[in-house]
Amino acid sequence: MRTLAKYIFFLVIVLGLFGCESIIDYDLPPSDPKLVLNCYFTNDSIWKVDIFKSKSIMESGDFEFVPGAQVEISNQNGTVYPLTYIGVGEYISLENAIPQIGANYTVKATRLNFEDITATAAMPSKVEIISIDTASVQNNGYPEQESKITFLDPANEKNYYSLKLNFDQVTVFQYDSLL
Repeated sequence: MRTLAKYIFFLVIVLGLFGCESIIDYDLPPSDPKLVLNCYFTNDSIWKVDIFKSKSIMESGDFEFVPGAQVEISNQNGTVYPLTYIGVGEYISLENAIPQIGANYTVKATRLNFEDITATAAMPSKVEIISIDTASVQNNGYPEQESKITFLDPANEKNYYSLKLNFDQVTVFQYDSLL
């Protein structure tokens, strides 16, 4: 009998936990939007910086682009590269300036009614790619490209890697499901 009572007590607790719902209304203090800077740079491309306006955690929708900012990149030698707004939140170097391996850079953005923002990063050395293997495979009857990249990770360095893929052609498969 005690065992049955334990099971009933456990069942009541479990059902009570799943049957409860709490809605918490929380009033966040208002905050002024801030500039958001995103810059991904490589030594084979000109400088490109994206500038957006921050949003509250309660806001939905896309980020708002910020035109009219003064954006510049400077290196450790004091050389300054001004960037030009080309639309859709993008600022680029019209001087065809590209990052140099081993150099440190600071990007600075200023705009009326916003606090200035800066970020600093270094252009790392290249990592040797040992091999790239590709294969065409079928996934649920659809062709896909599978790739394996092997590279030499320098020892005793804390590294982060990013892979950027460019496609010349994109094929979209559409099918009707029989529901």
